[in-house]
Order: sequence, then structure tokens, then C-alpha cells
Amino acid sequence: LRRRGLDASYDGGFLPLFKGVRMFVLVPRTDGLTDFSMEERFSGLMIPLAARSMPDLGPVFAGFANDLKREAERVG
Repeated sequence: LRRRGLDASYDGGFLPLFKGVRMFVLVPRTDGLTDFSMEERFSGLMIPLAARSMPDLGPVFAGFANDLKREAERVG
């Protein structure tokens, strides 16, 4: 729990070689809506090699955020 909202994260991998952390943050707004953000960070010695073969996750993140928005609006 954060002072202004709720956050969650999960990670995978094994340092010092490779680690990925995905973070989700929900922040209530004064107008009754909620801001949502999502971020993924990678670290470790293998990043220079792995980065070249990693896909662009932007479309996957956008799809997830759109699906979450649609479901949140559906359930009210």
C-alpha cells in the first residue's frame, strides 16, 4: 500500500544474470476515477545480449490496459 494508491509487482529471473520486474499502480483521483500505470524493468549482466532479442512489449501493455479499462467500466 502506498500513500496515494495501491501498487503491486512481480518479478522473475535470477540476478546477477537477468531479472525482470513488472509493476502496477492504481491511484484514486479526486473526480472518482482511478489512474492506472504499468511498467517493466529489466536488469542483470545478460541485458545487453537479451535486449536485442526481446520483443516490443508496448502493444501487449496497451492491450492489457485497454482490457482492464473495459472490464472496470463494465463492472462499475
